Amino acid sequence: MVTTYDALTADGFISYDLLWLYIKPGQLLVHKHPTYARMQAMRVTRTRYVVPSGDEPAYFQVNADVIEYSGTRMFRYGVKRAIVAFSGPMELEELPLIPLARLPKSARAELVARGRRFEELAGVQYVDYQGPMYVRENCRIMALAANSRIMVDRANFGKFNPGYPMAQPSNQSMSYQGMDEADTTPMWLQEKDFTDEDYLLMPPIVYGFCLSKKIWGEFLVDVVKPIQFVSNAFDLLVLPEATKDLVMGLVSSHQRHSLVGDMIRGKGNGLVFLLHGAPGIGKTLTAEAIAETLHKPLYSVGVGELGCTPSELEHNLQRALDLAEAWNCVLLLDEADVFMEQRSAHEVERNGLVSIFLRLLEYTSSILFLTSNRVQSLDAAFHSRISLALRYPNLDFDARKTVWNQVLDRIEEKDGDKARRWRKHIDVNELAKVPLNGRRIKGVLRTAHAMAVNKGVDLTMDQIRSVLKISDDFHQHLKGKAVNGGLEADDDGELDM
Repeated sequence: MVTTYDALTADGFISYDLLWLYIKPGQLLVHKHPTYARMQAMRVTRTRYVVPSGDEPAYFQVNADVIEYSGTRMFRYGVKRAIVAFSGPMELEELPLIPLARLPKSARAELVARGRRFEELAGVQYVDYQGPMYVRENCRIMALAANSRIMVDRANFGKFNPGYPMAQPSNQSMSYQGMDEADTTPMWLQEKDFTDEDYLLMPPIVYGFCLSKKIWGEFLVDVVKPIQFVSNAFDLLVLPEATKDLVMGLVSSHQRHSLVGDMIRGKGNGLVFLLHGAPGIGKTLTAEAIAETLHKPLYSVGVGELGCTPSELEHNLQRALDLAEAWNCVLLLDEADVFMEQRSAHEVERNGLVSIFLRLLEYTSSILFLTSNRVQSLDAAFHSRISLALRYPNLDFDARKTVWNQVLDRIEEKDGDKARRWRKHIDVNELAKVPLNGRRIKGVLRTAHAMAVNKGVDLTMDQIRSVLKISDDFHQHLKGKAVNGGLEADDDGELDM
């Protein structure tokens, strides 16, 4: 038998009945995950041939160890893999499980490096991600593009996705279905005692939250990268210098925990900003700039995500506040007017919404930004909860000129010499005379630039004027609908950094 095995494997083949000689306990194997298209290493603990009683085919079962992360500690986890019975010799390379020793040394080095990166991502991490994320829905795994910053957070992933199929530690020693013996290998691993073999056994994915899509999912370890923060984000704000100094002073004080809190522990220690004014003039950008300057995540929650009943609001807002504290992030509650409006004796349910919002707001310890378009209707009880209220007037000529130049600067950064050639022909003074907000300025330039790139020509004033004309016609139409149909025509939004 051994002679047959040696002859087969020397030619690069194996037969089903000799798998037990090829795959043995203690061996390191790798398999390519069908969804993630990444290699996963495992250490074999047992093997056996299985012949099911029904119509299922026989198979060679491999029990193995991998290393997973619970959200607090690393642990060994038992997995099973199967090689379905086959007839005749099979090429070794066609087996779903391959001994690590057969792979190049570079493959081993890559797995070790990935394992080290997995260890670095333990706990809560704020990172950049430019690749596919994986979401389970109706027993299927879907791949979505996630070119975004993400929060890696295994503990809260499990908390907010109960029942999600993921490795879980057990207080008992590992045992395998159908096996009489129990594997007494200790489950919990001592940190800082990891060997290269331990790093090999760590998985190719981490669990986390996509901040742009606002969904939980699985992310590839080797795609995760450190964030390149925008160093001048706060300088880009089109606000008076005195206002920027005041905002940054309060934020810095809060970071040093020097704000005077309430006598009740945990109450009144948050920093709450109310940003009010017309759409598209920098409210959201202010929150983004503060988060970027502090190197903190910005967790943005829209009013539609909080629900419209008291129970929904309490559950969803508490969840957002809990995540904000767990992630040490800046929280933005956008267009929260409905939860801050003056209470009335005739609207009991809405009064309940306002009361819940007030109560939860009082106990936050995070930096919180509230944006509003209707500050005149603010309930009086909010006055004492707000650390600083900032009014954002419509952009004047100088402010619009600054915004036009900022957007042109970003195009120039991407296009280089080509943009510098045509930019000198762009009359920013003429453009700044048009009464646009930040969102519309950005939209006009992006559209005109895209048209120029598509035609393979330089961006010109004529192209920008053409887009301005189309945009103006559209907004005039919206204004007409607002007058005739009672619609509110606005286009809230801020500048991207």
